[in-house]
Amino acid sequence: MSQRRKKWYQIPIDWFFFHIVPPIAILILRALYATMRWKVQGRENLVPFWDEGRPVIMAFWHGRLLMMPGLWERKGNAHVLIGNHRNGELITRIIAAFGIGAVRGSANARGAEARQEMMERYFEGGGRTLGFTPDGPHGPRFVSKMGMASLSRKLNLPVIWISASARPAARVPTWDRFLFPAPFSRAVVRWGNPIDPARFAHLTLEEYRDVLDDLGRADILDVDEAAGNVDEADREMLAAARERVRRLTV
Repeated sequence: MSQRRKKWYQIPIDWFFFHIVPPIAILILRALYATMRWKVQGRENLVPFWDEGRPVIMAFWHGRLLMMPGLWERKGNAHVLIGNHRNGELITRIIAAFGIGAVRGSANARGAEARQEMMERYFEGGGRTLGFTPDGPHGPRFVSKMGMASLSRKLNLPVIWISASARPAARVPTWDRFLFPAPFSRAVVRWGNPIDPARFAHLTLEEYRDVLDDLGRADILDVDEAAGNVDEADREMLAAARERVRRLTV
């Protein structure tokens, strides 16, 4: 089936969206990142994978997406899984300026198998790092889809959560409570401990996904508390996840 032709007015809109918006957004982000005071913890958890060329999955929640390019530009290169949609193309062009590549894949159900094959081929190259926003693109917040857990288990890839917060910062009233750090804000970033899928081989895939989520939720609450910017709407849920993690590690 041929693609539907664009209406005449969509062509200049798309040109503006893909050629004018990205450089403006890049300048704004660079200016923002330059003013922020970054406190980074746990970098030693990820550096050995980069230094030794070992593949690893990095995970971060969708609502903290804005802080990631500034962090990765300082710490190394990576690729992020981004959907084959209009906003995905915009994001791809923006993050390229920060040394971050994109692995493009459909976000719909029909594209799940193709996306899995694409990511398997990506990791066949040896030491690769792939970033996931596992609760994207539409939520619910802090609840992963099955893709990251499935790929981690199938290819025996560790998962490292990257959690970031800042104060002062604004939260957008969207499903992900998207965090916008203010200029000159104090940022707290934590690279979590590598999560070895072999440790949880006795769990079902869904149970493994739930463990990954709880570890990511606990980390995001920790950095929010460290930054002094906890979202009261999520405190109870995140605190319950942290308690489950404490019981898990006893």
